[in-house]
Amino acid sequence: ESAWRHVKLIAHVQKGKAAWAAAEHLDIMKRTLQWMADHVGEYPYPVLSVVDPAADAREADGMEYATLFTATVPRKKGLLQEIARITVIHELVHQFFQGMVATDEMNHAWMDEGLTSYYEARIYEDLFGQEFRPPQARITILDTQRLGLPHEPPDFPLDTRVGNFPSFDEYGEASYDRPSVVFAMLDRRIGKEAT
Repeated sequence: ESAWRHVKLIAHVQKGKAAWAAAEHLDIMKRTLQWMADHVGEYPYPVLSVVDPAADAREADGMEYATLFTATVPRKKGLLQEIARITVIHELVHQFFQGMVATDEMNHAWMDEGLTSYYEARIYEDLFGQEFRPPQARITILDTQRLGLPHEPPDFPLDTRVGNFPSFDEYGEASYDRPSVVFAMLDRRIGKEAT
């Protein structure tokens, strides 16, 4: 447990996980809450919990609910630690856009996931001094999103209902990648203060 301002922070961690990893989750939660308070708005609830899913429940990793989200606590440092950091930031940011702004993530997933992915990249860069770049990769995640987008417009509108996308890849492209890239382009064009 820890605290940030008025918020009690709780990390529910599986037995046998390293204490440093749970402490890092709590530290990233504090720093992300501060970043969001400085740039977006205050977190209004008295508690925020992160749950480390069981090893046989990895499909539950990276899920968000009001005042609670899931993020795997890694057993060792390295790539899994970096992915865990990104997951903590991403799922915490959902507390603002899905939770408080109350975007309709089933009918307009691009609003929730796109804004969250955009802010995730900004926060990671500010907290860790660089864009998230997988080890041995020469490009960042945002570059990957940009480069992975097809040159032709998709055959489906961005606000396609979540269950109606032709594939999971097309859902990811429309809900995470395209909106995140558009928000990044806007911030480069009109400035971070406006975005």
